[in-house]
Amino acid sequence: MSNAHPVLADAAAHVAPPLTGPQWEARVMGWARAMGWIVFHPHDARRSEPGYPDITAVHPGKRRAIWIECKTGRGKLTLEQAAWRDALRAAGCEWYEARPEREADVLAILAGRPADVGKGQGTGGQR
Repeated sequence: MSNAHPVLADAAAHVAPPLTGPQWEARVMGWARAMGWIVFHPHDARRSEPGYPDITAVHPGKRRAIWIECKTGRGKLTLEQAAWRDALRAAGCEWYEARPEREADVLAILAGRPADVGKGQGTGGQR
């Protein structure tokens, strides 16, 4: 028999586990598609250029193309991912690092308000 308070034990049983990388990528792509973006995500990144962002999205109506690197937990950019970030930004492109704890920023970026985000850790783009 457990000594845990019944309400606390019930609440703990309903806490969602952290998202995996593929779950987070799928969520971001779903939001993007729902907002009218055309989305590309390689099915097997091992056969792609090292460090290329997880998601490339284009919205012809908004005249925008964005590149998104999805990270969960304590995941950090690799040297190759940082090189792609730097190259895309140097070319004037929008590149973002998307994390589940910054969900509102990701939704704002997709909605077309990139100037409202990017000042904190985990997001950032250039127009």
